[in-house]
Amino acid sequence: MKDQFQTFVFEKYELDRKNNQVSLYYALDDAEHFCEKFYFPDGFFAENPQDEKATNKALFLLHLIAGVSYWKTAAPKKMIVNSGIVTHDLQRFCELLYKQGMSEFHYKNRIEDWAERAKFTISENSPISDEPIDMQESQNPKILLPLGGGKDSIVSALLLKKAGFDFTTFAAKPEKPIIDTSAVLQKELLGIRREIDPKLLELNQKDGLNGHVPISAIISALAVLTAVEKNYTHIIFSNERTASTNNLVWKDLPINHQWSKSFEFEKIFADLVRKEVRPDIFYFSLLRPFSEYHISKIFVENAQDFWRIFASCNNNFKLDPAKRSTGWCGKCAKCAFVFAMLSAWIEIPKVAELFGSNPFLDDNLSQLWRELLGIGDHKPFDCVGEPIEVACAIGNATEREGESLNETAITAIFEEFLMANPNFDLKQTQKELLTISNEHLIPQEISNCILSELQKS
Repeated sequence: MKDQFQTFVFEKYELDRKNNQVSLYYALDDAEHFCEKFYFPDGFFAENPQDEKATNKALFLLHLIAGVSYWKTAAPKKMIVNSGIVTHDLQRFCELLYKQGMSEFHYKNRIEDWAERAKFTISENSPISDEPIDMQESQNPKILLPLGGGKDSIVSALLLKKAGFDFTTFAAKPEKPIIDTSAVLQKELLGIRREIDPKLLELNQKDGLNGHVPISAIISALAVLTAVEKNYTHIIFSNERTASTNNLVWKDLPINHQWSKSFEFEKIFADLVRKEVRPDIFYFSLLRPFSEYHISKIFVENAQDFWRIFASCNNNFKLDPAKRSTGWCGKCAKCAFVFAMLSAWIEIPKVAELFGSNPFLDDNLSQLWRELLGIGDHKPFDCVGEPIEVACAIGNATEREGESLNETAITAIFEEFLMANPNFDLKQTQKELLTISNEHLIPQEISNCILSELQKS
């Protein structure tokens, strides 16, 4: 369907406060029309809103971001926005989202003229862009914490609890790992249900283009809408510093599967929310200063109650319920990566028991392990950390229980890594990965408390 349509149209959005429903309307030219719906908990939207203007701005932002799912069916070059005013800042953000955020999509569909697609036009009545807004720190932050079902958001929750901060958990698609995590935390879960237009799935099965979308950007926009309606001051995600690492570069386009979890996205989006929605909303990641390797260490040392309920395997979150499963498949990049991270700190048989399998011993995963270690074609297209983190974790595991891994697939592949990286120093690498970075957006009132708690542990 590429080039079959000339324009992608953001037609309108609707908010039904009585039924707690948001509807987003899109079109390809005037031929194919779509409607995506979001269902919110009973009583979510007040009959008499405190800030209707901010709500509409948050809805408009959601409308622009969620459009990626429908735009990608044909990837038109021209974007027509009928649902709001496109400011200078929104235009810059949207073009970055539809190019950089869709980089994996462009790469896999070989869209070589990616730079010429998804062109947004600034509205004629758009105000001139303002300078960045300085924000005053809140004395009593009201925190919304999105959960993903995996170890990272659990670590954020435990760090906040230890530091004495209350919070509400949030999920755009609350499957079992998320529901169980919130229950163990004994926290209220604000769950939103997303309904994709069935026509999108039909086009995907026919000749429509398909591929990865920056789902974390959509979740972020939903969190902003929630913050506006429920007066949350802080939206705290759990994206680590290694999410900023690219998978590869193609046609001068950096490809990052996790772009909407990157520090680049976080900075741009946080600034956009202050300018375009409401200036008193803090958006940031609590785990930005940490590596995945370090987060895994914190998880192992503090989250034993969650070991048997957390799961970040993508099979838990498939759109088709018939294809959805719980736990760990033990075959994908996410499973292999998390298995390695935990094996750095826990005996391998124990991790294998939690997973129901041992990816270290699976000969069929040899190429996957090479990619995770950076000696394959490129880093896997999944939410996984850097090759150096995987190498350090495997190094820890083999140093601790090397005899049990003798003559296994992972030992041979790790030897390949060492031959390709003769200067690899396990102790020095571990020290670097456990160093906390100063590059983050965490407000001082929170960062001081978190760091203080970590120093105690």
